[in-house]
Amino acid sequence: KGELFAQRDAIIFTELNRRFRELFAERYKLPELKDKGRMLTGLVMWNRASFDKMLAETQQGASPFIRAFYSPPQQKIFHYIGTASLQSLDEIPVAGGRVQKQSDQVTFHEGTHQLQHEYSAIYRGTPLKEGDTKVDERKAMWFEEGLAEFMGATESDEAKTEFLQGVKWEHNRIL
Repeated sequence: KGELFAQRDAIIFTELNRRFRELFAERYKLPELKDKGRMLTGLVMWNRASFDKMLAETQQGASPFIRAFYSPPQQKIFHYIGTASLQSLDEIPVAGGRVQKQSDQVTFHEGTHQLQHEYSAIYRGTPLKEGDTKVDERKAMWFEEGLAEFMGATESDEAKTEFLQGVKWEHNRIL
């Protein structure tokens, strides 16, 4: 099942990258991340306990309501699946047989932070490199978080939420 959940994140990252490119990257004629040797990366844990253990081992803190974060120095997203997600308790039904799944929306949100980090470095002519821990100071948190919330406003087919195989995404309906 772990491999299926990793593939699930890959589906989310692929859609996020497609949508981000559609809205922003193509307009500014930015290359694909893969052309710069880069890709969206996430570390998925099973539950909150494993997430908290990882946070303690890396001496990072996160409040109890945080289920994911993007680490600019590590250039990856950290998140956990959790019981609510596995039991569909984080799904909100919307029109047309679709749902907004909060755990997916968080993955889209945090992935947007990574795309902002990656593409802003490419735009400045200094693409990120593996192991480069230099991180620019946040300049407009309202924009970074607002864009991440906007990109996180996703919906999927109710019947395909478990593993997202063949899902058709809808965007932009606020929770």
